[in-house]
Amino acid sequence: MVTIYDIAKKTGYAPATVSKALNDKPDISAKTKEKIHAVAKEMGYSPNSQAIALSTNKTWNIGVLFEDGRHNGFTHYLFSKILESLKKEAELSGYDITFISQSIAGRDTTYLEHARYRRCEGIIIACVDFTIKGIRELVDSEIPVVVIDHLFDSASTVKSDNIDGMRKIVYYLKAQGHKNITYIHGEPSYVTEQRIESFIKANEDFQDQGKYNLIEGVYSSKTDAYNKTNLLFQKTDEIPSAIVYPDDYSALGGIDCILEYGYNIPDDIAVVGFDGVELGEIIKPSLTTIKQDTNKMGRLAVKQLLKQIENPDEENVVIQVPVKLVERDSSK
Repeated sequence: MVTIYDIAKKTGYAPATVSKALNDKPDISAKTKEKIHAVAKEMGYSPNSQAIALSTNKTWNIGVLFEDGRHNGFTHYLFSKILESLKKEAELSGYDITFISQSIAGRDTTYLEHARYRRCEGIIIACVDFTIKGIRELVDSEIPVVVIDHLFDSASTVKSDNIDGMRKIVYYLKAQGHKNITYIHGEPSYVTEQRIESFIKANEDFQDQGKYNLIEGVYSSKTDAYNKTNLLFQKTDEIPSAIVYPDDYSALGGIDCILEYGYNIPDDIAVVGFDGVELGEIIKPSLTTIKQDTNKMGRLAVKQLLKQIENPDEENVVIQVPVKLVERDSSK
């Protein structure tokens, strides 16, 4: 490994001068800095990251909390896409990603302790059950935090426009003539609350044009969605003309159940998801859904976090990302 002593030997400058030039100290002339940097590049010099961290208090490390009570963060279609985006944006800004958990080398710890141990300059929280112990402690700590799809007074938020997304679904289905719409919604969360509120309000805009129904308990699971759909068919005398699911993956389970009962999609029952992942394009029938801009959400989360890292007085903000209705074969 090339050291500053190797560069000093080749350039003829003292090691102290080389060190100051590489760290852009003001008492070294621009001409000297240029020469030393050129030789360092030619020799393949790479500064020691730990030394940089000690001298600048910068670790170039962003922590990401990316799990929930069922530990499905990495396999969740939507959030895995957000992860890809934020990782790319962080790397473009020179930052590495460290995943934060409640364990260090097999020892139980808190999220905050892990973040401090890894010297994270900031944290992004996504795909999390926000009732998990330790989340609030992390959000309220001295470390800058950006949260995806949840609201805290002490942190910035990047979220999809869930209210508009659900409104788009209901208005679309009503325009197609549907008068009996069921929403099998997700687990209790800020996002679920927003979507339920919007679903009810949008249906009430058409109060003289049919009815609606809410069913709770889907945890982003094909099995849960299948079971809830099955229970719906067993308990109702009037089959809904359209069923809305909390995400595209859950919609797959619902579709399986609907087809097993012998119903045609979309002639008997229309199906709509929420996420817009690629999977919805290739299933049969292809899935009508709300597309969330995962690329933009990841990028904006990192950009906002870097603002807060660079300026601790930066005010917390709520950034809302628009969504789009994608009409496919599962509805008409």
